[in-house]
Amino acid sequence: MKFKENHKNALAKVLSDLVQSDGIVNQGEIDCLNHVYKVLGITSANQQKATTLTLSQATHLLKSLGHAEKMAVLKIVQHLSVSDDALDHN
Repeated sequence: MKFKENHKNALAKVLSDLVQSDGIVNQGEIDCLNHVYKVLGITSANQQKATTLTLSQATHLLKSLGHAEKMAVLKIVQHLSVSDDALDHN
């Protein structure tokens, strides 16, 4: 799925914040995040621009996505959420 550059920046912000939300970033999360970035074409430039966004700004940008794109983001967030090695998958 293709995302516009501003959406890639917003996704990088949201996904990065999600990984860091529990205060512990482990290897499973890093590996999953790197895989997602590669699949979506999120570059280091997107990641750098993401640092200039607030979470509120990023989510506001993502609101403009179409239904299919929003469903893809939901699946990514779900997958990333369970990539935490310390999480009980049940």
